[in-house]
Amino acid sequence: MPLALLVVTSLGLLAFLAAAAAAVAAPRFGSVARIVTMAPLALVAGLSLYGLLASREPGNSPIWIVLYLSVFAACVVAIARLALAKRALTNRPSQPAR
Repeated sequence: MPLALLVVTSLGLLAFLAAAAAAVAAPRFGSVARIVTMAPLALVAGLSLYGLLASREPGNSPIWIVLYLSVFAACVVAIARLALAKRALTNRPSQPAR
């Protein structure tokens, strides 16, 4: 396996895991934290979209297309989850009976 493919695959996997973690933790974030988290995800989504369009040239392996498409989809889902998440309610202890 070429070194470049190994490096890009590893970075793609890390971006995918970061997007999944952001999507899971979205309700616990405040509005500023969600915006700060969405900015790098939007950057990675844009770069993977550019890579997806560039990998459509003849002679490129379909592995690149799948890699860029999966990272782009993960980032878009995470951004949507962060944008649409509602703030989780804190668990308040119930008031004692009187």
